[in-house]
Amino acid sequence: MRKQQPSRSPWAPPPPGTPPQRPPSEPRGVWLGAPVLLAAISSGVVVSGLFWSSRPLGTALVYGLAASLAVFGVGLLISAFVGRLGAGTVAAAMLTGLLLVGASALPESISTEWTDSRWQPETAAEVRDTYSMGSGRGTLDLTELDVSGEDRVRTVLTGGAGQLKIRVPYDVTVRVAADIGLGGYVYEEQGEGGRPVAAGGGLGADWSGSFPPPDGVEPGGVVQLTVHLSVGQVVIEREAVPEGAGRTAQPERETPEPSAAPDVQDAPAAPAAPDVDGQDGQAGQEGEEGPG
Repeated sequence: MRKQQPSRSPWAPPPPGTPPQRPPSEPRGVWLGAPVLLAAISSGVVVSGLFWSSRPLGTALVYGLAASLAVFGVGLLISAFVGRLGAGTVAAAMLTGLLLVGASALPESISTEWTDSRWQPETAAEVRDTYSMGSGRGTLDLTELDVSGEDRVRTVLTGGAGQLKIRVPYDVTVRVAADIGLGGYVYEEQGEGGRPVAAGGGLGADWSGSFPPPDGVEPGGVVQLTVHLSVGQVVIEREAVPEGAGRTAQPERETPEPSAAPDVQDAPAAPAAPDVDGQDGQAGQEGEEGPG
């Protein structure tokens, strides 16, 4: 027969050797991750929007990301005393710091608005010393210029991000010096018989060269281009040679005519053979008349 264990009172002390029980931990407060993240995003958007139309792209992003990073800092400080923040909020704060460093490295020439600019001077006197754009596409059309002889046209083009295209007349010599932070360059000739395309690029690409007019075209003046582009592509395009215009006359080779064969009808006639029968008859008549 089993012995019944004496019932223990819940208020009785624990038996000897029992480890003490820890009291349940009290919650540290509300979860602050979502409110801090929402406040950081909102502050970044608002501050960047305030400077979006008046400052370059890099500056506007730096102001907005700095405001977001400040909100994360305040949230981490509050969570040390009240509430909790998870690892996701800490990772978001670190990512914001990396984006802030990247935005501070953007060139100031990159604008926040994408534009499409076109310049087309009609005379050499109308060509400006400098053409500039922020972000977008810029086209300088010089095909209407009459650059001949010793004339020289110089201009400088600067851009932040996008494409800079320069169209030049068919009969000029093009001299170019370009530096591109990140991107490429292309030189091409339009029309039949154009030369192969010259292209290149990369990080910190520098390009310089001189391109005479196509073969058979009488050289005109010189167009000297200096291009500075932060990010994008530089394109130099030579217009096609118009038909029958600008090409030097090539001397034609004289093809000797074949000597004509003598005409048989025009050849001198051979002398006629003497008439032997006629002479004999005449001699016979004279002989008959003589003796009689």
